[in-house]
Amino acid sequence: MLDFFRKKATSWTVKIIFGLIILAFAFWGTGRITSKKDIYVAQIGKYGISIYEFDRTLRNALEGLTRLTGRPVKFEEVKNLGIANEVLKSLINSDLLFIEAYKWKLRVSSEELRYVIYNSPIFQRKGSFDRELYLSFLRKEGMTPQQFEERLSKELLISRVQRAIVEIPYFSSSETQGIFSKLSTRLILEGVFVNAEKLKGEITLKEEDLLSYYNEHKEEFKLPEKVKIAFVKCSPEEVLSQVSVDPKEIEKYYREHQEEFTLPERVKLGHIFLSDKKKAEEVFERLKKGEDFASLAKQFSEDPLTKGEGGLIGWVAPNELTQELAQEISGMSPGEIKLYETQRGVHIFKVFEKRPKSVLPFEEVKRALTQKVQVEKARELCAMKMADVAYRAKKEGDLQKYAQKEGLKVYVQGPLSRTDLLQGIGKSPRVLEAAFALSPGEISSPIDEGERVFVVQLIEKIPSKIASFDEVKESLKERVLQLKAMEKAKQVSKEILNLWKEGKDVSQLLNKYGLKMETLKPISRFEAALSLSKEIGLLLPSNPVPSEALELRGGYLAVRLSKVEEAGQLELKEAKEALENFFKGQLLQSFLNKKMEEEKVKFNPKLLQEYGIKLEGAK
Repeated sequence: MLDFFRKKATSWTVKIIFGLIILAFAFWGTGRITSKKDIYVAQIGKYGISIYEFDRTLRNALEGLTRLTGRPVKFEEVKNLGIANEVLKSLINSDLLFIEAYKWKLRVSSEELRYVIYNSPIFQRKGSFDRELYLSFLRKEGMTPQQFEERLSKELLISRVQRAIVEIPYFSSSETQGIFSKLSTRLILEGVFVNAEKLKGEITLKEEDLLSYYNEHKEEFKLPEKVKIAFVKCSPEEVLSQVSVDPKEIEKYYREHQEEFTLPERVKLGHIFLSDKKKAEEVFERLKKGEDFASLAKQFSEDPLTKGEGGLIGWVAPNELTQELAQEISGMSPGEIKLYETQRGVHIFKVFEKRPKSVLPFEEVKRALTQKVQVEKARELCAMKMADVAYRAKKEGDLQKYAQKEGLKVYVQGPLSRTDLLQGIGKSPRVLEAAFALSPGEISSPIDEGERVFVVQLIEKIPSKIASFDEVKESLKERVLQLKAMEKAKQVSKEILNLWKEGKDVSQLLNKYGLKMETLKPISRFEAALSLSKEIGLLLPSNPVPSEALELRGGYLAVRLSKVEEAGQLELKEAKEALENFFKGQLLQSFLNKKMEEEKVKFNPKLLQEYGIKLEGAK
């Protein structure tokens, strides 16, 4: 599969796949640069992407790719595929969109955040929001509710800007038909999948095979630097019973933070989109005469996202719309309809209902607010307790002795790498980064990590090293066997292609390895060129066999063209969707390229070179 990706690393479909891998396993958040001493790989205005964040995001992306391909990804493949470059680009693009959100003066209200959190399936039990489930997730991720909400707010702003930029490009049926006139034929392919797993019995591994692989790939067996630590911790739940809250404090907080309890003005909005202005005006006249909006939307709207819902967009706040559109909508009354023209066509908007800006009553938020203030005071108490522990333990010179004397629970864990989880606690990147910065025996100052505060003493630092052959021999066996099985599968698939090209029978070869030939699902030339290979998309009856088999997860697929048939009308819808998605990607990338120039993104070429990223003329 990685060879398959490599051949088409410049195609937009592969970039989308990489994007999904990166997003699925990315480590959230970029940090503001507070000092020139901060180590960053890229700087976008006042924001910086740290080496720690970039490295961790890349590692997570590689873990995802390993799961996807079913085998470890080599560093050479990382460089050849440009994975590190895609990770960097993804992080930069997020920051560019975030900066743009602030330029547009977009904001995410506390009501919006609550709505997203309360309605997220991962925080629900039996269909309802479960606060313990929510807090458990935050503890695992090493975040406080405030940190999570800040990052969620950032993601919502980025998503809002992205949606505004790539407002769906619409193509009429005639336009789509014209573009695809030369690509509308469907290919009927025959294929033989050579499963590497079934060929493992054909392979005999020798000691020298393992040793050879080990010597050629020693960097793959490099063990990271590790630490052994002792620590004490404090979390708000542990000291909650020691904290009391005066009702007057709650009332004061409510009075001084009214914006947190303010619900913005919202509009229940619907629209009918038509690319043809004349047709839109005809539908508008029918609406003015009293025809049903939902019925006409289902009949005429070209927006696939809302057409089935009768044109209903739902409840929106003014800051979720472009400034010009927000002004138009704010002047409309419930039940009113209005034409709104854009470069891509005409919208017919209807306001169904309006809710004015309002403040939640004190009694409605009193209970939740009491809990919030209580937890905040518990956090402050934890911070004071851990500051005292750090001061006294440093005087003692030994955290474990001091903790034992004071009756505090002390945890000893390790060896731990920078990306390991603390046992029974979860992700703790700040704790581990602080531990790696200590000298043996040194005790840290208090470290905030999510809801908890830690004090850490470094017991031992274990330097990075290459694992010995004996240490990795057993794991090597399966790895080398899989690679040799894949090589054998590639060889067999090549034999099949050669026999087809010579017009010879392949049944004897198929029987030898227990393989069978199947007719694949019909595929358009356009789809075949994008998702399989350009060569397969261009196959003809006079040249039905490609030069190479496709590398898939666990084996190789040899294909040949069986016949070509004209596409049916049903394929037009798929082609239209593919075109719109393609142009959305082009719109977004053009916008980001322009913003990258405007923001004068600066890079750290020396650091990036270590990851196989070479920049020409980067500052």
